[in-house]
Amino acid sequence: MKIYITGSQGAGKTTLFRILTSAVEGSNIWISEVNDGRLNSLSKIYPEKKITKLKFEYHDLPPLPEGGKPLSHYFDNLKLSDLVIFVIKNFNGDDPFQNIKSFEEELRIMDLSTLETSISNLERDLKKAKTQEKEREYELLIRIKREVEDGKPIREIQLTSDEVKFIRGFAFLSFKSVLYAINIGEDKTEKIYDGSLSIKKKRLISVPFSGKLELEISQIEPEGREEFMKEWKLRDLAKERIEIALVECMGMITFYTVGKDEIRSWLIPSETKVLKAAGTIHSDMEKGFIRAEVISFEELMKIGSLKEAKEHGLVRIEGKDYIVKDGDILYIRFTS
Repeated sequence: MKIYITGSQGAGKTTLFRILTSAVEGSNIWISEVNDGRLNSLSKIYPEKKITKLKFEYHDLPPLPEGGKPLSHYFDNLKLSDLVIFVIKNFNGDDPFQNIKSFEEELRIMDLSTLETSISNLERDLKKAKTQEKEREYELLIRIKREVEDGKPIREIQLTSDEVKFIRGFAFLSFKSVLYAINIGEDKTEKIYDGSLSIKKKRLISVPFSGKLELEISQIEPEGREEFMKEWKLRDLAKERIEIALVECMGMITFYTVGKDEIRSWLIPSETKVLKAAGTIHSDMEKGFIRAEVISFEELMKIGSLKEAKEHGLVRIEGKDYIVKDGDILYIRFTS
């Protein structure tokens, strides 16, 4: 999962990159394990097993060009991402909501340019030879253009799964998931939890953090962090808050497998059927799928072992159409 971090000059994007990755100074690409509390809890039930965590690939990009400098190359870089983190400062009189609105507007303007070019190309193709497929594509792009012109980001437009597959090739910017990380001063940590800086829309989430303070905390040994966090009234770490928000922002959920030697977390789109989840683990599991044995993380932790869970009838048998839920632990039965 490639996550690109950017923002205005001085907003704290490199600070956030270092908080999320613990990367050495001067690095701008880093693969970092996701801190998953549920996986850590499972490892206490199965201490002999290896833990395999999710990993995100973070890219620290240059800041948003200012002073009338061209934006096209900057936005071309963003097209390569799976998700964008845009860092916004909220120190002395800065209006984070206006900055979010301005950036969203820039994304729409770039998409309108892409749409106009693509529609023009399709019109030329249709003059040469009309096909039902080309006509459907043309009508779809016209509809999307109309809604984008009305102020709607593409991520909020109602599209079928086939339409989504078609438009993915255009790498529309306002279709991408965006997490707005709002950097506040260390004297305003109450804003992290009071909801005043929170936005939650379809694949758009805002998360407040205190960059200078939380970078300092990230560099303290784990056993010494608790007292420091208590002093600054921090209930959790920015890395944990943002990683949870990233998964939600992408419309994904996490499920788990407990194998012979390994406990592992997996990321899949929400509303995924267990057959497809099995294929995420291994294609043979999807091809030879028989059934899934399922227990939620909460139920397993409450009872303490899979053996007891089975004895108490807490492990459910599910068929291929079962919709996997966040936190499910799956045991896939299949024929090879």
